[in-house]
Parts: sequence; C-alpha cells; structure tokens
Amino acid sequence: MRFRYLIYTHFFCWLLLAGCDQLASNPGIPSDFHLIVDADSAVSDQEAPAQNVFIQIYADGQVVFDRYNTHGAISFDEDHMVTYSADQVIESGEFALNSRQLESLWNAIEEIDFFALTDDYRMSIGLSYAFMLVEANGQRHVAEIKTIVETLNSFLPGDAMIVYREGFLP
Repeated sequence: MRFRYLIYTHFFCWLLLAGCDQLASNPGIPSDFHLIVDADSAVSDQEAPAQNVFIQIYADGQVVFDRYNTHGAISFDEDHMVTYSADQVIESGEFALNSRQLESLWNAIEEIDFFALTDDYRMSIGLSYAFMLVEANGQRHVAEIKTIVETLNSFLPGDAMIVYREGFLP
C-alpha cells in the first residue's frame, strides 16, 4: 500500500512540476527578457495635457504600467532611466500578454536587430520620443525605435496606449 502511495505521489509531483515549468516559460522568449518603455500617452486631458506611459513587460507576459503627468519635462537618473514621482501618477494598471502577443513583440525586437542598434533615436525625427530598454539573453540595451512602439500598441489597452510622433510642429 505504501509503495502504491509513493508511486502516485511521485507521479502527481512530476505532473505538478511539469505543469509549472510550462507555465513559467514561453517558448522562444529568453527567460531574462524585460522591456521598459516610456512614451507619450495616447490619452490626454486639459488638467494634464502632457502625459506619458511607463510600461514594464516581463518574460512571463506580465505587464505593469503607470500613466503620469510629465508637467512638460522628462526626467532621467544617472543611469539614463526615466524617473517620475508618485504624485505625478494619474493611473496605474497591470495585465498579461498572451504567448502570441509576447512572441510578436520579441519577433519585432529580433527583426530590427535591436541589440545591434547604435544610434540614439529619441529625438531623431522632430518630436519623436520613446525611451526603451530591453534586457534578454544576458544583454541590456537602450534605444528608441518606432517599430516596437507600433507592435506594443497593437495589444495595449486604451489607457496604456502610447504615441510615437513623427515630424515637426507646423
């Protein structure tokens, strides 16, 4: 009886571990993947006309974001990371990307060979701005690029959508 109990217990533990392993990883996505984006918000109002969205996406598909009032200026710390204070936050949220969405984001990063980019794209075309940091496969790279912003917008909820403007004000 004990032997049978041990076999069943071992079998169910193995199933549990196998299931957890499947849930914890997304095939093709590096386990250390982490994307940070800060860009103009698609949402605006008269009280806070200058809003940005700070988004973090993790390898498991979890997304957290803050939409915040920039008061007309973007701040960076000594490591060139975007900073803002808690009193600037207008709205916070979180949601999860499905594996297809996460894969399309990773494909966009790979297709533009993100880690090989050398130029600073923040303000290269007039009012364009999107800060982006990607960590994956033991690499960390900061760049600003329109393609990834467009891919993100294809699945961001309305209150977290971002804008990448091109051109100059008339």
